[in-house]
Amino acid sequence: MRIRDIKLQLWLNDSEADKLERNAWRCRMSKSAYIRNFINGFEPACPPPVEYQQVLRELRCIGRNINQIAHRANVTDDIRAEAYCKEYAELTVITDELTKVFLPKKAR
Repeated sequence: MRIRDIKLQLWLNDSEADKLERNAWRCRMSKSAYIRNFINGFEPACPPPVEYQQVLRELRCIGRNINQIAHRANVTDDIRAEAYCKEYAELTVITDELTKVFLPKKAR
């Protein structure tokens, strides 16, 4: 049994139809799913570019390295906590900014 049983006919001009087709394809969605996202108050979620995942992976590796260095420093009592905390805070800020730029937001 169909979940959606109401058919809606929509008239578009050529440029609107092309834009809908391109945007739906870019977001890896059907045109119907793309439009339903807007109706439900969300910007359609286009997957981030491959570069985003690569940069995020590298940043997480840096974060793990910082944590390992901090752990070793704590064990040997050679603590430079301010420097490590500063680096880790910068890493967190960069990661958060990347996420805000590349991941979808709720439509306003």
